[in-house]
Order: sequence, then C-alpha cells, then structure tokens
Amino acid sequence: MRPGLASALRAVLTGSPLPLDSMSLMYGDFFDLSAPLAEVTTHFRGCGWPGGAPPSDRPASAWELGSAERRDAAIARRAWTALSAGQESEPDGPFIHGSMDIVVCGIRHSVPVASYLNYHALSFREGTTGVTVGPNI
Repeated sequence: MRPGLASALRAVLTGSPLPLDSMSLMYGDFFDLSAPLAEVTTHFRGCGWPGGAPPSDRPASAWELGSAERRDAAIARRAWTALSAGQESEPDGPFIHGSMDIVVCGIRHSVPVASYLNYHALSFREGTTGVTVGPNI
C-alpha cells in the first residue's frame, strides 16, 4: 500500500482530517479492463512520482506503470487481495518515450509521455502544483 493511500484510509476509518498533500481522481471503470481508465493525481506541494529516483534507463513513472500492470492482472484473475499487495518492483520495459499536447488553464503545453505495454503516463507542473496522469490513458 502506498503511504499516501494508507494515510487517507486511516483518516477515513478514524474520522480524522484527510491529509491533502495530493488528491487522485479516477476517470473510467476500474474493474472493466476493456474500458479506458485515467488516474489524475494533483500534488499540491509540487512533488512528482512516488518511489524515489529510478535507474537512469527507466522513466520516473516506471513504478506506477508496473503497478497498473499488476493491478489489471489481479483484476483479471479476480485476485482481490492482490490489489493491496504493495509490490514495488518496476517493469524492465521496454519503455517508449514520446510527447503529448495538453491544455492547462487555457495554455497549450507539450509534455513528455512514457509508455509501457498499453499503459501511458505523464507529469507536468503548473506553478507550485505538480500533476501526474496515468497509467491507462
């Protein structure tokens, strides 16, 4: 389990205030593997991907891309307990690097995109806020 998710669950269970260092929204059907799914996480203090610095040949989003692959495999197997297993290994790749045009506050930006299998992820900053999008976009 990610530390952010654990803190959020603890806040919900105890009725304590929810820590808002970041907030994630999912768009799509989490359990329908044939449907598109996008998870957008806003980091209010400007931090980026979890998991620390990746090896030089892997993108910063490698951990998230691997996590999405394991999550989808667990859903396909109906292995519900595996959804919170907390494995932290990154896939070996290959990773494909590209770019995507996005519009933030009415301004077009070109941002780098990392792809692994059918998973894609991007990250950008607007002022002191960092936003990560992935892994199935």
